[in-house]
This record gives sequence, C-alpha cells and structure tokens, in this order.
Amino acid sequence: MTKLIIPVFLTMLVMPALSQTTASQKTAELERRARRGDAVAQATLGSRYFYGDGVLEDYLEAVKWYRTAAEQGNPRAQFSLGRMYLYGRGVPINNVQAHMWCNLAASKLTGEGRGRAVGCRDGARTNLSTEEINEAQRLARQFKPKTWEVIRQELKIGPPE
Repeated sequence: MTKLIIPVFLTMLVMPALSQTTASQKTAELERRARRGDAVAQATLGSRYFYGDGVLEDYLEAVKWYRTAAEQGNPRAQFSLGRMYLYGRGVPINNVQAHMWCNLAASKLTGEGRGRAVGCRDGARTNLSTEEINEAQRLARQFKPKTWEVIRQELKIGPPE
C-alpha cells in the first residue's frame, strides 16, 4: 500500500508544475507569433490577458494586443476592443469607440458572434447623442486596416524575441 501511495503523491506534486510550464511555453510561443504580426495570435493573447488564462490578468496588456489585431482588421479583436471601451476595462469608457469597433466587428462576423457585436454596438448607442452616433459611424466607414509594421511602430512593440 505504501509503495502505491508515494508515487501517487509525487505525481500530484509534479503534475501542476508540468502543466504550468506547458502553459508558460504556449504563452511564450503565442507572444512570439503575436510580435511577428499574427493577428489571430494577438487576439488570442489579448483574451489570455483579459481572462488571466496562463498569465496574470492585465486589462492594459489585453487592450494592447486586442488593438494590434483590431487595427489589422481582425473582427474578433475589434469586438473585444469595443467591449473594453464599453465597460472601461483597461481604457476609459468611450461609447463612440465602443460603437465604432463593435460596428466593424458586426459587419464581418456571422451567427452568434455577429449577434454579440450588434449587442455591444447597440449598448454603446444608448449612451450616445445623434452627433456621437454619426461620428462613430463615420469612423467605422473610414477605417482602413493597417499593416503590422505601422502598428508596431505606433504602439512601440519591439521585434520578436
């Protein structure tokens, strides 16, 4: 019986450390891809920081990575960035920006994702004047995705490590 208990006990001690190392390695690889301009990796990294998934929860870092992907035209990141503005997570509440980003996301997403983006946009709209809604719509119409190099320079994101 004792021979069985010791290996089980040791496994219980070692397994969390191994899974944490694996999570750290996955996050490091995700960050390398994000720093190379991969918008999907950037949006995923933003979500990791937003939810504290494998990293410490950090809304400022989440906004940074959502913005990098959103500026490249990633609709998932545009929706997430819009929510950050709607609820004031990592940025001050800004319903014009929330409306703009969620409107852009709604124009590209389908199904449930589109419904959530429309809900975000409409939630922001309830707090806006007609002039502000027009401004948000103008910003969305004028949006042009940026290249990774332009974004990297604007946000001062260093090259991949």
